[in-house]
Amino acid sequence: MKKRIRNFLMDIVEEELNDEKGRGCMTANAALEHASQDEKVAEIVSQNLNYLEVALYGVFRSAQENDEIPSHKNARALARFVLNTVQGLRVLSKGCLGKNRRQILIDVVDVTIEAI
Repeated sequence: MKKRIRNFLMDIVEEELNDEKGRGCMTANAALEHASQDEKVAEIVSQNLNYLEVALYGVFRSAQENDEIPSHKNARALARFVLNTVQGLRVLSKGCLGKNRRQILIDVVDVTIEAI
């Protein structure tokens, strides 16, 4: 399970690093730029974030059922933590444009996996 989560996060890192036009993630951009001013945008952002949270929650619940992670860990909180990491990677990527950008993002992924 940790390997799947790491691969998922690394896919996001690669997506961000290869975004030549700098468009970024529509959900992150909408959340940061428009959601506080437009109720419809806020609703769509919320739905997108909820969709990912539910999917991650399913992964963590399954991992608990298969004894891959302890059952005392809060699967919902872990899902929200990884969701936060996803969005954080997307935002951090836009602010880190130096040659160590890749390593900064990988460091976030590594610490996230350790925390799970």
